[in-house]
Amino acid sequence: LALVCGLVRSALDIMLPMWLHSRFEFCVLGIARVSAAATSCYVIGAATAGRALPSVSESTTRTIVGMTSIVASIVAATMFVPFSAHAVCTLFCAYYGLSAFVGVAATSLLESRGRQLGNIDAVMALQVFLWTVGFAAGGVISNVALGGLASDKRQQLVLAAVGVFNAVFNMVAA
Repeated sequence: LALVCGLVRSALDIMLPMWLHSRFEFCVLGIARVSAAATSCYVIGAATAGRALPSVSESTTRTIVGMTSIVASIVAATMFVPFSAHAVCTLFCAYYGLSAFVGVAATSLLESRGRQLGNIDAVMALQVFLWTVGFAAGGVISNVALGGLASDKRQQLVLAAVGVFNAVFNMVAA
């Protein structure tokens, strides 16, 4: 989960500002405002998970993480489809909120599993390593999408493929 979450986040962090600039003529200030809104959604998603999930069972948390991951993947896969800048920005903010929720919930589950194994540090180190590898892979994928004579269609297809891969991965893992 950390691997694919890192991959999608990295790809969006790189591709979205360029998409907003090339497709909707956003300036740096407009992109900064969208990023600020997404950051607010990230904080809300993380806080919601941190507050709500300790009161539910581990199996319920797993189900919630699986479903939220799939929804986040669908949001990512469709992010460059709308022809409205507001719709793209809304999907971006929604993805940030959902990914924060999943990140906090998955970390909680991993800590629990680490306790069961008697080695929380090793489990958390593996999660950080996989997130880092995923983040690097997202950078490579973004360069493929944006390199050379990158078209809007190519960027849409690459992000859609990443989102679909993430959704399928989450369904298989669940």
